[in-house]
Amino acid sequence: MKLQLSTIAISLLALLVGILVIVFFQFTQVTLFLSRDEIVNVSEDVSEGDPQDQDRVVLYRDKTFQQAETLLLSGENEAAAELYKELLDTTTTTYGVGRIRYRLALAQTNIDPESAIRNLHLVVADSQVNNLQRSYAAQRLGLMFYRNSDDRLLPLIFSEPPFKSFYAEGDKFLALRRLFEFASTISHPLALSELRAAILYLKELEEVKGTPKYDELINQYIPIVQQKLNNADVDIERTRTTDAESLIPEALFLRATVYSRLQRLGYNYDYDAAFKEAITAGLVRGGPSDGQARVGYAMAMYQSGTDRMADIKVVLAPVINDIDRYYGWKRAFTNERANVLDLKAVLVGIANGYPEFKALLISLGWQEADFNE
Repeated sequence: MKLQLSTIAISLLALLVGILVIVFFQFTQVTLFLSRDEIVNVSEDVSEGDPQDQDRVVLYRDKTFQQAETLLLSGENEAAAELYKELLDTTTTTYGVGRIRYRLALAQTNIDPESAIRNLHLVVADSQVNNLQRSYAAQRLGLMFYRNSDDRLLPLIFSEPPFKSFYAEGDKFLALRRLFEFASTISHPLALSELRAAILYLKELEEVKGTPKYDELINQYIPIVQQKLNNADVDIERTRTTDAESLIPEALFLRATVYSRLQRLGYNYDYDAAFKEAITAGLVRGGPSDGQARVGYAMAMYQSGTDRMADIKVVLAPVINDIDRYYGWKRAFTNERANVLDLKAVLVGIANGYPEFKALLISLGWQEADFNE
């Protein structure tokens, strides 16, 4: 009798496990390629929600879109771009077109930046695209300049309204600050946009320090910067649970940069801890994601007013020793010979105290005369 009961119990348990497995695989077929915020939407009855939720589910189920996303994440940008272009020819939903065009622009950033910029303009201009996607597209326009460190992109970035008016004075850093602030008004304040704008406010303060204009601007700009830091903190936490989570290492790097600039202006911010957090986040993310924080930390230490060359060498060594892996900085170091990002003086100062770094810059086309400026 006991044996019969045990056999029945085992059979019922096996049946229950089988049902759970079937339910699990039915669900994972839908959610395998979705980010955490999108999984939440799939688990709800989307037929009663925002129509764009349904469109999002349809897009993320699409095998071609899944393949394009895999290629993009693996760095196969040309192949990804071709698939996104195919999808644009067949997709009819507003969400789908906006999302695909944005992802196409990401794939084109390094291989065809002009086309990437045009696609981003189209996303921003389309009022039918959801505002968060439009915000990210506007933000990406500004990031395109920093990603490519190429002044030749500026006329195209600022060629369409409302961006054209941002560049009226011909001041690229003022125009970029306006662009990032605009990006944060479309949906909600975005961490990268808020922090980039904050850095540009502080850059202006550093440039006029010691002049009457500094006294005029300091009380105006510091509250703005502090509010942007608060806004960025909120968005960083929001981003941790979305498919934009990959932006967090960059956001932490930018926040650390804001801290270091505030420290140089006499405010008490622990930029060392902030940069170390950003480097760790980049290492966890993988790839060359720690590069921005390493170079930014080295520059911040050089500008700190104390001799920290020993620390600079430790932080910067991985980038110098494997520059091909940090391909973004390989391009940036090459282009900064023309002072595109206004960082040349700092790089020269580091190089003059760090022979291996100087040798790297020379290998990228710098001349001995560059280090005497």
